[in-house]
Amino acid sequence: MFYIVLFFIVILFSFITIDKRTSKIQTKYTYWVLLILLSIIAGTRLVGYDFMTYNQHFNSVPNLFDFRRTDVSIELSYELMVSICKLFTDKFHVFLFFYSFLTISLAGLLFNKYSTYPLISFGMFISYVFCLQIMGQMRQPFGILVSYLMLIPLLEKKKYFYSFIVILFCGFFFHKSLFFSLFFVFFNDRILKPKTIIILFGISLVCYALASSVFNIILAIIPKNFYLYGVIYDYMHTKVLQYSFSLGMLERFFIFGYIYYISYKYGIYQKNSLFRLFLNMYFIGMCIYFSFIKVAAEFAARGTYFYVYSIFFFIPILIKEVHLKIKYYLLLMALLWSIYVSTSVIRDGKDDYVPYKTIII
Repeated sequence: MFYIVLFFIVILFSFITIDKRTSKIQTKYTYWVLLILLSIIAGTRLVGYDFMTYNQHFNSVPNLFDFRRTDVSIELSYELMVSICKLFTDKFHVFLFFYSFLTISLAGLLFNKYSTYPLISFGMFISYVFCLQIMGQMRQPFGILVSYLMLIPLLEKKKYFYSFIVILFCGFFFHKSLFFSLFFVFFNDRILKPKTIIILFGISLVCYALASSVFNIILAIIPKNFYLYGVIYDYMHTKVLQYSFSLGMLERFFIFGYIYYISYKYGIYQKNSLFRLFLNMYFIGMCIYFSFIKVAAEFAARGTYFYVYSIFFFIPILIKEVHLKIKYYLLLMALLWSIYVSTSVIRDGKDDYVPYKTIII
């Protein structure tokens, strides 16, 4: 019930801002109320993936004046923020509140800059990210949001060399999964015609069919002293969750297929470079997801979170561009998608979240 009420509030107040009678001041106040509410919930939690691990790590990190690397598997940016926080307090939940507030604030800044309907983007973001990432794998959403803020201006100006440098920096400094975004630099906002889409997606299906053999060969080629060898081996063996089929595959295929068809048919894909950049991003993520899902589902999911975030932009942009009848279909798609992903914690009965536990009660 707690999660149902929480996401009902977020989704309701986010999606009603499509109404033209909603002023900018009302939108701003709605965002700030949701920001504070969600930060308190995330900051006072006693649940979440790796909650105890993060808690123990926080306790072991010294303050900034005595800083040293405590856990080399955790990115430097996170340890530095923990170390700075410990100059002022040794309370883990103060840091959790600060970190959650900063992450959600970055999302608001990003959506306000690049989305035509910032609060719809925000509602979709919270539905997808809040439980599993902000209250769980909390380093990754922070890193993705920072990389988006740094990358999008460079990609818009087609500064590929600097984009490459930023990706390497974000991968080393914020989160290793961001190295997967290197694939996208080769596509950027290029116009991908239907024939190209079919060929690229066909390649990903071939990888899906031959996944086990192909990736075992690739793993054998990678030197064991390579920086990411342990992470790759871990996800492909220790943490492997093998699937022959998943609902995530259908979800991504349907969303991309429908959005691409509508936008290409009405010329929006060809004319709007920002929209095209985000939709291409989603497509490349879908191809990577299909390629990896059979051999290592967790590897495929976490490795493509960077690409999934693009959905928070291209759907609102398309809603703004298309005529009234299609707007309703797109809004319904965004609403149903938000409800579906937000209830994953409840549907899957995840013990790390249900029931919700907090220091407040």
